Amino acid sequence: MKRTALLALLIASLATTALAEDPPAWEQELRKKLEQPLTLNFAETPLTDACGYLSRKLGVDIVIDPKWDTGGPVTLALEEVGGDAVLSLLTRLCSEKGAWDLRWGGVFVGEQARLDALPKDAPGELEGLEKRANYDFAERNIRSAVDFLAGYADLKVTFSEKALSKMKGTNVSNRGNNVSMRDALCRLLFPLGFAWEVKAEGVVVGLAQVKSMETIEEKNRRLVKATTVSLNFEGTPVTEALNFLSQCCTVPIHLDPVLMEQVSDAELLITLNVSGVTVKNALELITLTKSLAFDYRYGGVFVARADRLKVLPRNALPEATPDDKRWMKALRARLEEPVSFAFDSATVEQALDFIRTLKGLNIVIDPAASSQAEEAELTLSVSNVRMVDALALALLPRGFSMKFKNEVILVSLAE
Repeated sequence: MKRTALLALLIASLATTALAEDPPAWEQELRKKLEQPLTLNFAETPLTDACGYLSRKLGVDIVIDPKWDTGGPVTLALEEVGGDAVLSLLTRLCSEKGAWDLRWGGVFVGEQARLDALPKDAPGELEGLEKRANYDFAERNIRSAVDFLAGYADLKVTFSEKALSKMKGTNVSNRGNNVSMRDALCRLLFPLGFAWEVKAEGVVVGLAQVKSMETIEEKNRRLVKATTVSLNFEGTPVTEALNFLSQCCTVPIHLDPVLMEQVSDAELLITLNVSGVTVKNALELITLTKSLAFDYRYGGVFVARADRLKVLPRNALPEATPDDKRWMKALRARLEEPVSFAFDSATVEQALDFIRTLKGLNIVIDPAASSQAEEAELTLSVSNVRMVDALALALLPRGFSMKFKNEVILVSLAE
């Protein structure tokens, strides 16, 4: 499938988000390399070749998830664009859910769900794991590749019977430049469903345990609780404070638009100076100070008055049932797809027109709601969130509801 990209794409919006804390030295070095500007012209180029070009230009190893169906070659022309933004564009061209991050001493690209599920490291200390090597495996049996690295680093590696059975028909294509044995084993084994750990005086390779997929809400709760920040807000608008926290923990945080209409700007200023608190603690302090509350809904964190949180629906999409018709299952899948957009003082009707065109959804506004949809103002920015969550954020807090009937999303006034 041919994919094209124009320079007019919002490259800046695809750059990596600032981290709340200083990353380790190896990561800082890689991020600095990824800031280098690139000029490129890919024409029907396989992703492996495109990533190989980026790897050579940036001096960074790029590992492509072997389980990722990238959909075919890419076409992309850019001039003087940072390597991190190029990677974001490239992965999104291959798949709407495409993403990348830093792990295993390099860049790993694949679908976001896989990045979230695969471990970032393997614990344990052992002489030989930090030894570095260059290697280039092309369709080499995974057992043979691991044995080669073990022999080079003088590591004792044993395999479980189940791992040996799976390895018989499993090949790997992987390249490493000055890579530690620890990172090399992670690159080779984790994406293919294997696990390894340090035991006694050697490395034991087995099969990875299949974990249940973390829900969006579970992931958001984990990130909000785990991310530590230091704050120095002096008369800062609450919207800016929440945006800062959102950037730190990479979880969308939205303030109830009705609150912003009912309260003066002066009432939504915050002064807060704290160090080493979690984003969860910061949210608790901010909401307590302003007599607000927060909840995990609409793909992120929603901040509003407590009484509003009680009456607003938590979900826009009804739970799936075995009785769902085929069209509902197809629509549900469409609404799970990621979307990005930014509206500034648009009307709800204009926003729905844009979304309808962007995603090809059959969205119909109930005649009884058309007047309000024409007048209700919408300022909202979302990035890579589920379509259903974006619609919920746009509609539910503004007095609208969504119903699903005969392949149509019907937008009505909330009861």
